[in-house]
Amino acid sequence: MRLLIIGEPVGKGIVKKRPTYRGTYRDRPYFCDQFGEDHEVNKAFFWFIQQGKEDASNDLDIVCDLGKAKELAIAYKSYTGQEFEIVEATLGDEQPSVGRQFLGYDLSRGFFNSLLWYGLDICYHRMGGWDSEREDLLRLIQPLICLVEQHFKPKLNANGLFDDYKTAKWCLDCMASIQTICPDWFESGENNFEVVGLHRVKVEQAEPALSATV
Repeated sequence: MRLLIIGEPVGKGIVKKRPTYRGTYRDRPYFCDQFGEDHEVNKAFFWFIQQGKEDASNDLDIVCDLGKAKELAIAYKSYTGQEFEIVEATLGDEQPSVGRQFLGYDLSRGFFNSLLWYGLDICYHRMGGWDSEREDLLRLIQPLICLVEQHFKPKLNANGLFDDYKTAKWCLDCMASIQTICPDWFESGENNFEVVGLHRVKVEQAEPALSATV
């Protein structure tokens, strides 16, 4: 079971034009300077970052303890107003263990970076900032890039993700092929993205709210 604890899309306050996105490229829990290290929020944060250190095979953003994950989400909402979702991530045809609300399929690397973060706005009509040889190559493959956007962008759901695995995999294969032709077209030459299914886990808010001294 792979659990992600994720909040708002990364850079939401900086990038204004972006569709609703609930994929993997979202904020993670953070240390709260306004509280001491022994506060419930920061103790939950230390637990979160410790998970990746204890298991070398585990991705830093993945946790497996559902109870602790819920406690973290409740603590942050109670004391900071920051809402984190607990989302179960699946690969391939895996079925979720605890996630009940299907959000969609993302194209992710390391359960964090995402090719869908910008809503597949990938058809660039202006070139610049590249060397002349690279710009010639970009102009050559631009029709393919625009075709990928035109075909797959309308298939994104209300969460900015794909509803079915086959479509998500086809989109990833197309983008990976373009990346092979033109290295560094996205993500600095990395071509190890995968289709990740995301399933939201319901979190009940504790009543009364947790108490701790600041």
